[in-house]
Amino acid sequence: MSFQYHVFSKAGYDIDKCLLMLVDNSYVLQGEIDPHKFFKFEDVSKQVLENQNEVDSYKSNLLEVLKGAEEPEMKIGDKCFKPFDCDYQHHCWKEIPQYSIFNIYQNKKAEEIAVQIGSYDIKNIPPHLFPSGAKVIDIECYQENKTHVQKDKIKNWLKKLQYPLYFLDYETIMPAIPIFDGTRPYQQIPFQFSLHIQEVENGELKHFEYLHKEKSDPRKEFARKLIEACGNSGSVVVYNQSFEKSRNTELAKDFPEYAANLEAINMRVIDLMEPFKNRLIYSPKQQSSYSIKYALPAFTDLNYEEMEIANGSEAMNAYLNFIQGKLADEEKLMVDLSNYCKLDTFAMTELLKSLLNISK
Repeated sequence: MSFQYHVFSKAGYDIDKCLLMLVDNSYVLQGEIDPHKFFKFEDVSKQVLENQNEVDSYKSNLLEVLKGAEEPEMKIGDKCFKPFDCDYQHHCWKEIPQYSIFNIYQNKKAEEIAVQIGSYDIKNIPPHLFPSGAKVIDIECYQENKTHVQKDKIKNWLKKLQYPLYFLDYETIMPAIPIFDGTRPYQQIPFQFSLHIQEVENGELKHFEYLHKEKSDPRKEFARKLIEACGNSGSVVVYNQSFEKSRNTELAKDFPEYAANLEAINMRVIDLMEPFKNRLIYSPKQQSSYSIKYALPAFTDLNYEEMEIANGSEAMNAYLNFIQGKLADEEKLMVDLSNYCKLDTFAMTELLKSLLNISK
């Protein structure tokens, strides 16, 4: 907006105010969208005026770049991430290892370390520059090509589990413009869950799923099916508990008749991400990530590479297109969504199996 003000004012326009029009995320849809309530305005005139000297400086620099015959020489570093990841990273970073010191340190610190050691390779970090905390484990495992295991701590963590186990994963959409009555902009709307059930340790797996196949609000039926499938006892195993528990809390608020049951499910939740996040176990294949997408191929023979839908964002976008009637092959989407969500919960059963084997 500071740049827009610069352009229009230099073109002779007398600008009275600079307003940002924002989505009001507290707006609740009831019937047709009311644009006057859906949007809110924020006066940023003061900040825009204060930025004009900076705009002049940036403009001069940009004009020099545009007029120059040669590509400007720029060192990579903290600037590549401010205010957002730069669109030219694929070009400037082509010589940088996929797993580099930027995975270990904060961006500014990584830039400083790179200058000190003359390298972006984690293998070249000397011990006196190792950071504190869990990242020390990441560096040592990578440099020595070893897996870190804290067997006793894994055993203690496993004691939290109470059979039968319910391995649970959700998929959601979060449209900016709410689709269903009673929902807000960007509200997470769960439309699918996968559930693998294991009665005893290393026992046979049973699979249940719910996928809302109508172009209607899925939340109430989702909650009902979830409560029905999760039983009344046993640990509910998820990967990153804040996500599923938050969705359950929201459903409990929107559908009070299910509140007690949903809160009871939350009380049974165990987060399988904990041992990987806390480095009770760590493989250099994880590249400093405890995401299930990295942990799974590090400790099992499974991965998401051949999936038609391979991550939550793809699932979200595809289902949103379905709801809005933009898909030609809706039947294929349902198969792809089912396969993806089912792999998420099966992946958890395999990761737990790895922990059980390692703890023996």
